[in-house]
Amino acid sequence: MIEVLIVMAIVSVLAAIAIPMYSKAIQESRERALIADGRKLYGAMMRYNTDHGTFPPDASFDMTSLDPLTSLGYMNDGRGLIQNLVDQELLVYLAPDVDGTDRQFVAVLRLAVDTDIIVAAVHTNVVTGDGTWVDGVYVIDEEDLVDAGL
Repeated sequence: MIEVLIVMAIVSVLAAIAIPMYSKAIQESRERALIADGRKLYGAMMRYNTDHGTFPPDASFDMTSLDPLTSLGYMNDGRGLIQNLVDQELLVYLAPDVDGTDRQFVAVLRLAVDTDIIVAAVHTNVVTGDGTWVDGVYVIDEEDLVDAGL
């Protein structure tokens, strides 16, 4: 009987160590997947900008289908990205015409299964307010932008 209790105690200790590590690994993998989706969106936006000289205006940008990026072939799997997000749409999409017509954009993605994970695909100077261009994919961590790299 003592041997069974010792084995149960060892299993309990191992479970207490493994479960938090497993939860952290799941959250990190979700964050990496959302960053990858942000990179796809950023790349599609930059290709669109190269071809059209502007980003899609926010008035005509569909946050649930990512049209015109999807309809014009800049992003093939827009639906795959959107289905993982809160309410199956981008949280925010803005293309302000601060330095000429829609020369900047901000797109914010938030996961439906873990709303603490927020990623921004950005090409703008509006975020910092000091005239510094913020360009790339960022994780929004407690109101700060953490560069996720390209």
